[in-house]
Amino acid sequence: MTARENRPTQPGTEAPVDAFAELAAKLRALYEFVDARAAEEMAPQFWKALGYAYGSAETHLDCGDIVGAVRQFAWLRIDAA
Repeated sequence: MTARENRPTQPGTEAPVDAFAELAAKLRALYEFVDARAAEEMAPQFWKALGYAYGSAETHLDCGDIVGAVRQFAWLRIDAA
């Protein structure tokens, strides 16, 4: 890779973004964060619901439905807080 190719993109310039991979990484990181802290702080029923939301978001991503995945990610973020 040349120095020019390695430079960050200029503001306002579109950079190649894989929205599905980016959302999947954020979703996994949030789930791992919640998982590490949930055992002692949450009711089992709520914890089970968080697991379902994570699985549902992954399924939406696998099926190419990024809108559904974003909705599940938002639910997971809000309710896990």
